[in-house]
Amino acid sequence: MKGLIRASLDNPHAVIAFSLTVLVLGGLTLRRVPIDILPVFESPAVQVLTFYAGMHSVDDLLNIPITGRAQHRQVTLGELASITPTQIASELTHVDIQPAVELTMAVEGRDLGHAATDVARLLDRFGRREGEHWLPYSPGAKGAERPMVRGAEITLSGEYSRMQEAFTNLSVGLVLSSLLIYFLMVALARSFVVPLAVMLVVPLSLVGVLPMLYVTGSALNVQSLLGIIFIVVISVSNTVLMTDWAQELRKQEGLSPLEAIRQAAGVRVRPVMMTATAAFCAMLPAALALERGGEANAPLARAILGGLLAAGPATLFVLPAIYSLLVRERTAELPPLVNRMDASPEREDVAV
Repeated sequence: MKGLIRASLDNPHAVIAFSLTVLVLGGLTLRRVPIDILPVFESPAVQVLTFYAGMHSVDDLLNIPITGRAQHRQVTLGELASITPTQIASELTHVDIQPAVELTMAVEGRDLGHAATDVARLLDRFGRREGEHWLPYSPGAKGAERPMVRGAEITLSGEYSRMQEAFTNLSVGLVLSSLLIYFLMVALARSFVVPLAVMLVVPLSLVGVLPMLYVTGSALNVQSLLGIIFIVVISVSNTVLMTDWAQELRKQEGLSPLEAIRQAAGVRVRPVMMTATAAFCAMLPAALALERGGEANAPLARAILGGLLAAGPATLFVLPAIYSLLVRERTAELPPLVNRMDASPEREDVAV
């Protein structure tokens, strides 16, 4: 990982400070002085100016004659102003009106997330972390209570900031989509328990994603997060296929939840395995990334493959256990109140 500052920070710079009193006494104005100075430079329209041939030092610049209409004698620039040499950046960059210095880093052979983590660990030595920013310490300061540089901060931006923003948006989208799926199943199944059993299987389906990414050497990036969202959809569709059939068996044949989910697993095992096998075979070429440019979509396919390997056993073995534990048998309905009153023993009337 190599770093490069895009603009030089120590270019020579000269500050010309005029004395208004001397200008007025000499019969000159500030509008006239630049007319005599600018022709000395080759390119007055740019920020970095170069001297004409013959101008070799600041003393030559101070000997430039300045003329004016109400002037009694010819004066030089050195009599009207003072020149202070200093240094300035060749390119000035502003972020939200604040001056900034950009340090560009080239990452090679590593993913952006791990490289940014190493950079953040290095910045912890030179500043105090405040959220996503660092407040730099004063140069040369030592000790536990080192003073800060006022008005300065260090920020990781560029592709890293865009990646973090994409991670946040995808995470929020994953949570919102899961909630939407849950409440949609609640409306369709007219139950809060059965959709809960379905959603509890989803985290188990994601167990295989991280091991697959680790084995294949892929990073957790935007593509792999999209693969996680796809796995959630596939897992929910397979589990709904099984729980819906179990609910139908309970309604039509009056079976217990354990017996209903057991029969549903035996009947729906073939559609579940066909769906998982078809998705696995479809993602396998993309996961291998044999063609040029296939590495871009390889994390997405590898995340889906890992999720499918975990979603199959979770749907066929874990879902029946969760369903049988959460879903209770319907209590037998009590006979109508009239029948219960008729079946009650007759009471003898007592005369008072």
